[in-house]
Amino acid sequence: MVCLKCGRDAAGEQVFCDSCLSIMEESPVKPGTPVLLPSPKKQTAAKKAPHRKRALSPEEQVIHLRKALRRMYLCVGVLIVVLGMATALLVYEILQKDVPAIGQNYTIDTTMNTE
Repeated sequence: MVCLKCGRDAAGEQVFCDSCLSIMEESPVKPGTPVLLPSPKKQTAAKKAPHRKRALSPEEQVIHLRKALRRMYLCVGVLIVVLGMATALLVYEILQKDVPAIGQNYTIDTTMNTE
């Protein structure tokens, strides 16, 4: 028979396999408590194993790492260009302001009435 919890083969006429029974014995349920059992799953002839990538050969690893290095150089280059442009813009903005020379941060008002 098939285990109702995990779907493995259960010994004899048991409803659950031995591993599921041991797990359920750790947290018992009071008698009379309604329990929802899952619907029986269809058993496949062979369960598919998860797809694993094959190991890369040393030559393929070198090619992969060179591509990654090129991408990194491109990112660093773009970052340098953007920072250079931001610095140039900041310097341009600072130079465009009318900042008085040191010691000349005052003005003389000659339009005062002297009555």
